[in-house]
Amino acid sequence: MRGVISFKQGQSWYLYMLKCCDGSLYTGITVDMEQRIKVHREGRGSKYVFSRTPFTLVALWKLVACRSDAASLERQVKSLPKDRKWELVRDPALLKKMQQRLQENIEVL
Repeated sequence: MRGVISFKQGQSWYLYMLKCCDGSLYTGITVDMEQRIKVHREGRGSKYVFSRTPFTLVALWKLVACRSDAASLERQVKSLPKDRKWELVRDPALLKKMQQRLQENIEVL
């Protein structure tokens, strides 16, 4: 079974980006960042990341949003070209501009 993280009503979601050893960026969401990194390191988080270890956490945002909004934002970021993703890494505040609907609900960490 892949890394499963339980969700409690009212928890914040996190959007994160990992830089993999091949220079690629992986984007994901979670409610427990520490646990998610652990399952990625153990090879249970994602086949993509596991095949490109080691990795480094390069960006992290706290989202005050429901799971569907967090997943929607994750899809938007994943669909960006690589250079636009790196812009988000360099300037995490750009995420607020990208997602106007959640603008007041994104905290740059």
